[in-house]
Amino acid sequence: MSRKQATVAVDVGALGARGDGIAHWEGQPLFVAGALPGERVLVRPGKPRGEGREAVLVEILEAAPQRFAPPCAHFGVCGGCAVQHLEPAAYAAWKHDQLLETLRRRGFADPPLLPLESAPPGARRRARFALAPARTGLAPAFRAARSHDLVIPANCPVLDAELLPAARALAGVLSERGVLELEVTRTLAGIDAMVIACRAPTPDESFDLADIAERTDLARIAWREEGRPPYLLADRRTPRLNAGAVEVALPAGAFVQPTGWGEAAIGARLDAILPAAGTVADLFAGCGLLGFALGPQRRVEAFESVAAMVAAARQAAMAAQRNTFRATQRDLERSPLDAAELARFDAVVLDPPRAGARAQAEALAVSAVPTVAYVSCHPGSFARDARTLADGGYEMLSLAPLDQFLWSHHLELVGHFARR
Repeated sequence: MSRKQATVAVDVGALGARGDGIAHWEGQPLFVAGALPGERVLVRPGKPRGEGREAVLVEILEAAPQRFAPPCAHFGVCGGCAVQHLEPAAYAAWKHDQLLETLRRRGFADPPLLPLESAPPGARRRARFALAPARTGLAPAFRAARSHDLVIPANCPVLDAELLPAARALAGVLSERGVLELEVTRTLAGIDAMVIACRAPTPDESFDLADIAERTDLARIAWREEGRPPYLLADRRTPRLNAGAVEVALPAGAFVQPTGWGEAAIGARLDAILPAAGTVADLFAGCGLLGFALGPQRRVEAFESVAAMVAAARQAAMAAQRNTFRATQRDLERSPLDAAELARFDAVVLDPPRAGARAQAEALAVSAVPTVAYVSCHPGSFARDARTLADGGYEMLSLAPLDQFLWSHHLELVGHFARR
């Protein structure tokens, strides 16, 4: 038997940042997906990963008391969820500890963490699917963990119940060549769908997609070729979401929070952090959903780089007669607001993409803005930028972890910073 094929029995000592059990063998760590701390497991060591190796779980010899029956039949094969097998209290403790360790590496010895809040199952209103060959056309699929393999789900406990059926109907009429992904979002007007491809749709695809929109009552279907803005193939109703008392019409491909639960939880935290009145800069604002939810008592200036989302925010403000809201197109990664421009604001809301807001955080660090609320979907980039703010004289007063990404290693954060 070759070394690669041999199995070894190991003891799992910790749960890693990606949700893998960590054991040790021949002086190196083994990363064992599906294993939990306190378990003795039989594994097959595999390919190198970092300073150690990945290992395939072959058998659980002694199970941990925290082991939990996964709610999804695809768990362990599908790469979307990493820790469905961990009972809820231990799962919350793992997410808390991973966040704590990330912050401590950036010098926050005792960060003011609030208790973890988690979205309910079935709350995910937006999903992006890979596409796998099926008997007819394609089928929506998720990628397997650390693999190019695809898993076609029969169901998904994370998703809103309308997403997967809509994705199946759409994928079934697509040709395999040149189609990359399918994105579906549930909105107040119904399902908003977008096909991502490296080519234009064929005449048959265009006809069939429009027909499906009619037969299944979808709101809209867009097609986005690489390097081009999306264009519409079916436009039955304009997808929209509410932000407080304002209704926002979404452009094709607009960014929205993955769950309505998360959007409401973020809004509640922002309302508690920000001054009750005054002028707020909403940076990386998207279509203005968070800014509108702050209410008319606050004057909001929203900055966003994508022209279509800026136009949507302006249109929503005009329709709602929200004269305390103004949207400006600006690429904050290349041209962050400087200290002089920031001087007129009583508070700043940051909600950048996963890479964070390095340049804008550096500008804030030398500004006089009294209050900063930082919304982040990536603890690593958040911790980096929080260190910049702290070194510039801001104190982190609270940090709320919001679990929008159930059973994964991802985590949403809302941090409250005040100038000392």
